[in-house]
Amino acid sequence: MNLQLTDKSFEWDKGNAGKNLKHDVTDEEAEQVFFDPSARLKRTRNERYALFGRTEEGKYLFVVFQYKGRVSKGSYDVIRIISAREMTKVHRKFYSEKEG
Repeated sequence: MNLQLTDKSFEWDKGNAGKNLKHDVTDEEAEQVFFDPSARLKRTRNERYALFGRTEEGKYLFVVFQYKGRVSKGSYDVIRIISAREMTKVHRKFYSEKEG
């Protein structure tokens, strides 16, 4: 995956900050998935995307998000994470498959 991000690329507010703790996922862990070089991206519906990747500690996460601003092709201002949780077996299989 080749998104050009910075640590200021994520939008956290009272609507989504800490929301994923109910799934035992911190905001920081959800952000880490975006920097996994093996992450897999899939477009869903309503301008939402699903990202399958691993944290720095090796936790397999499924993250749903929206882009909030675009600077140029492939480079985005802000990403709003909607939800994050551990991958299911089906998600892990998708993550493990090679693109091609």
